[in-house]
Amino acid sequence: MEKLLRGHFVDEKALERKLHMFDLDFSAPRYLVVLVCPAGNDTMFSGYDSDLRDGGQVGLIVSSIFSELLGERFSCYPANLEDRYAFLLNFDRTDDAELSRQVAEISRDAVKFIRDNFDLELRACVSAACDSLRSLHEAFRETEMVAVDPGTVYKDGVCARAEGGAPPGGPRMEPTIEKQYLNALVTQDFDMARQLSIEKVRELAAPSQGGLERAKRFLNMRMQTTGSVLALPMGELLEEQGAPGSGSMKVEACNSLEELEAVLREIFDRLDRRYNTVPSDYTGTTGKVIHLISKKYMEPDLSVEMICDCLGKSRSYLSRMFKENTGMNLLDYLHTTRLTEAKKLLNETDLGISEIASRVGYYSGWTLARVFKRYEGITPTAYRKAFCGNQDA
Repeated sequence: MEKLLRGHFVDEKALERKLHMFDLDFSAPRYLVVLVCPAGNDTMFSGYDSDLRDGGQVGLIVSSIFSELLGERFSCYPANLEDRYAFLLNFDRTDDAELSRQVAEISRDAVKFIRDNFDLELRACVSAACDSLRSLHEAFRETEMVAVDPGTVYKDGVCARAEGGAPPGGPRMEPTIEKQYLNALVTQDFDMARQLSIEKVRELAAPSQGGLERAKRFLNMRMQTTGSVLALPMGELLEEQGAPGSGSMKVEACNSLEELEAVLREIFDRLDRRYNTVPSDYTGTTGKVIHLISKKYMEPDLSVEMICDCLGKSRSYLSRMFKENTGMNLLDYLHTTRLTEAKKLLNETDLGISEIASRVGYYSGWTLARVFKRYEGITPTAYRKAFCGNQDA
């Protein structure tokens, strides 16, 4: 892909062999590139200091999330270029101004999602469209120059070469299924994630959309995205549950839509058990703590001290025991339980922040906002605007 973007091919036959070798099918006549770099003066990801949930696997996060969102509307091919990331889009549209606006808007969603959830600041440059692979490298080279130019002006982290002067604050596109899926992962709503994935797999498995093989390719990409966002290799999850092989291998072995759906249900059931622990998964005092929090988290008076009093345990003992058994501080677990419910209400209702706060156990909207910002890195209002398609917080 790098050679293609840089124009390093000899003749048409050599190019065709390369495309066939890497199973690249550019069936549409037009192309566009999105180039993604870290924000600031540095144009490389090397040595980037960021508090990422996956322990520093920046590439997986950037590649997976941009591919997920751009891939909903375009044929999207990611490429790693000297620790920068490029995404080649293939399409047959000729409305360059509207096309550029849509690609820029999707890129802004990706930049914001990564910043708010992984504390990673990015800049994305959208190239002008071109009409052949032969001219692609010219559009890419121009985009590289724009990316390193200190005078480049970005709107919400994105510069579109041919955006067509779309006015700031114009109407936003409705949240795509892919954006809803990413939000479901962040809120650990695996029922919704499973439902959205099955709907998409059924759509792609139709003969008119590409059939079973296209559905399997989509599902493999989705599993990579899922693992990146959750910082969890899908193969590791399956193996620890006693199923041999990785998620990709299981997907490739499917010979029908029913088998693909069965794999999806298995994966999301296991994710749900892993992240949404029910009280019965723990015994003894730990189980009692989890059960108590699950029943009373919406009561503002519930605190670590009250939990200790209810169970007749000292704070030092209960905190140490809970951390040893769950890997999480007791106070963090209480806040996380409340915030998980708050995110669901932000996503599923139009309730105000103060009302949501009262429903999840906080005395005021200010308290919820402070705790939400501390744990999620974003305010509840900003979260709703970014991920829930709801502008009226």
